[in-house]
Amino acid sequence: LDGALVDELRISGSVSGRKAAIMIGDLAHVEHIRLENGAKIFGDIVSKWEPYFDGESFRVSPKESSHTVPGRLELGNLPSFDADSAGFFIRDRLHTKIFLGEQTGSKGSLPHPDLHARVDIHGSIDGKTLDLVVSGGESLIRGTLDISSLQLRSDSILDLAVGGSFSQVDYLDMRDRSVLNFVNGVSDELEIKDKAYLGDTAALRLDAHQDGSIADTLILPDDAAVAGGSVVAEPGLSYAQIRSFNASPRDFMNFMERFVADVRNMVAKSGLEVSFPKHVWYENGMLGMEVKCSSRGCRAGRVISSVKNAKEEDLTWRYCLSGAGSVLLLFLLFLYFSYERHNGRVMSQKRAEHELSAIMKTDEARG
Repeated sequence: LDGALVDELRISGSVSGRKAAIMIGDLAHVEHIRLENGAKIFGDIVSKWEPYFDGESFRVSPKESSHTVPGRLELGNLPSFDADSAGFFIRDRLHTKIFLGEQTGSKGSLPHPDLHARVDIHGSIDGKTLDLVVSGGESLIRGTLDISSLQLRSDSILDLAVGGSFSQVDYLDMRDRSVLNFVNGVSDELEIKDKAYLGDTAALRLDAHQDGSIADTLILPDDAAVAGGSVVAEPGLSYAQIRSFNASPRDFMNFMERFVADVRNMVAKSGLEVSFPKHVWYENGMLGMEVKCSSRGCRAGRVISSVKNAKEEDLTWRYCLSGAGSVLLLFLLFLYFSYERHNGRVMSQKRAEHELSAIMKTDEARG
């Protein structure tokens, strides 16, 4: 192997397959897969590529044939490795990174997050060397995860919508304002086996029963870290349940308190606290309502959208640009009128000097 077999695979349309929509063989290294806005995958994404370090060199072993000798990877001049550094090298250089919701600009420009992207995967993602990165927008996976790592970048949303499933990931990294959404009306379970980090205001949306107990399960490692120390978790209910709770603020308060207590028990081994929810979500996870509580109980307020943050940020930039344009226009008008005023003064002065000169010449002629 001299470099990846496929450096980059970009998909913005539909791809489907019987056994798998995207299959990476045990002897094929694919470096990057980018699923852009509008991409629809009908089938699983599977990778059998599993390089390993035998103490001296990096190798791959074909799984389809037991008679084939493991092949050595030709990776150029490399330093010596121990088990830990070899593992890091494999994760950094030999894994396949799958990016969801990225936008590619003109030729030669680097890909960047697409805050309005929509990516649908109707299948599972399975591979020990697969790293899933949700870059921007909203992505939906109707299947299970059995992968190396899952990263949600700022303002991105990942919906796990299969229902009644078990997924496992080695590493979880949720950046600021990202959302991992389990809300679908059915119990799901996700286990993070090695490391987990949740950024500031990174949110978990979990299905909840009528009494406030959580229906979904998130298993975090003992050393999981959260920016600020508090997990942001918000419940998902049916529209009928939310409407019923709105008619009884005290019952709504009891529901919210039970939900927070249940989430706290779920993350107790990690020593994390849980903040009180500010929103409650419908079972589809797309729409929700603000929650306001007082000593009398809780009530659901205005309806909000799951992707409002990206739109509001976009509008903020528009307002800033509009304001800057207005300031620039006023400045140009100021310069114009200042010039006209100055030019008018100069012209008036020249006319006055001309008239004075004419008068003086007339007086001299008379004298």
